[in-house]
Amino acid sequence: MNEAQFILRLPPKLAEKLQFAVGSKAKEKAANRGESVPSFSIKWLSEREAVFASDGVEYPATLVDLPSICETQKTADKKTFFKSGDVHQVLLVRNPEDDHPTHTLLKDGLTKASKGAGHRFAPLIPTYNQEQVTSVEHQLKIVLDKKIAFVQKVWAENEVR
Repeated sequence: MNEAQFILRLPPKLAEKLQFAVGSKAKEKAANRGESVPSFSIKWLSEREAVFASDGVEYPATLVDLPSICETQKTADKKTFFKSGDVHQVLLVRNPEDDHPTHTLLKDGLTKASKGAGHRFAPLIPTYNQEQVTSVEHQLKIVLDKKIAFVQKVWAENEVR
């Protein structure tokens, strides 16, 4: 049921050009203008790096993780929606002169309301001092030793029967 999905974030001028390309009746509109429909491709260089090509121009791209999972939905009649997948990642396409992102996790989500979501939803990392850790380890060792002794005793009793 689920499809492999990611979000493609493009620079504004490139987004406008490709929005036209994937729009309905794009070929017909382009033919009327005497233009060709822009084509695009994605070539993966590594797990996180890619090259996005559009009409022979190459743009560097980086795959980054979202701070939370987003659910995607499909509809046929604009009334009934069904889940089509979960999106975890965004492919950030940038202009060649732009800086390479140094992070693999977006600190903000997709909308203005999710600004700072990476910080808000980050799991709290508890801090324990060495004394607490040692105490818990000791208690676990006692419990496991008693359980092993109990299991061995039960097995011995079952073998006698």
